[in-house]
Amino acid sequence: MPETPYMIAVRHENGMPLLITSAEIEPAHRPNYPYLVLAAIPYQAQDNGLPAQGELSRVAKLEESLTHALKDCRALHLGHVTHNGIFLVAHYAMRPAPDSVTIPTGFLKKSAIDLNVRKDPDWSWFTASMEPTPLERVAHRNQPLYEVLTQHGNRPELPRPVDFTFFFKSPEGCQAAADKLSADGFRQSQQDIWESDGSYGIELVREMATLPEEMDPLCVQLDKVAEELGGEFDGWACPVKK
Repeated sequence: MPETPYMIAVRHENGMPLLITSAEIEPAHRPNYPYLVLAAIPYQAQDNGLPAQGELSRVAKLEESLTHALKDCRALHLGHVTHNGIFLVAHYAMRPAPDSVTIPTGFLKKSAIDLNVRKDPDWSWFTASMEPTPLERVAHRNQPLYEVLTQHGNRPELPRPVDFTFFFKSPEGCQAAADKLSADGFRQSQQDIWESDGSYGIELVREMATLPEEMDPLCVQLDKVAEELGGEFDGWACPVKK
């Protein structure tokens, strides 16, 4: 398998932040790893439940050593959940893992980590506890653009023309997207439908703010529209508004 990409999502539970770092694993690969392996590693927490200074680095090293210790089980690292003093590390493995593993924690020092191992061929735990929602995926995808806009002094509450790009297998697909989204305030830009590497692109424009609470749900909607029409929503761009 190629190098695994990860994404971060922020949720809340009982008023405390819950950070999820999860691997992007194609569904086709999942049946090869039917055993869920969980390790709950405690850490010293701040008032908000997140790791105190130096603690994140410490538990991250334990996580790396744990993944190495599970290599004989052909374990796939899924990421971790950080919440309220617990760093929950998740793997799925081809073979059953032992009840605990001993890993190095320093010069001539070792520590035993208890493992919760059970068969989960449908990856139901991952789906319920770690898998990003469509909105979380979009928020992760949009975050770098928000950061660039902020660096340039953008005021996200101010409306401006925002360009949204789509690709389809035919010009008809582009036109279908334009027609479908026109009722939601989208208009076709002055740039005509163009061909690119065997696909066809279209740029639609909508006057709006760039607040994440408005933009992210809209992008989820655009992903869905493009998929329904057999195409792909390729993202958005806009001028800085100060």
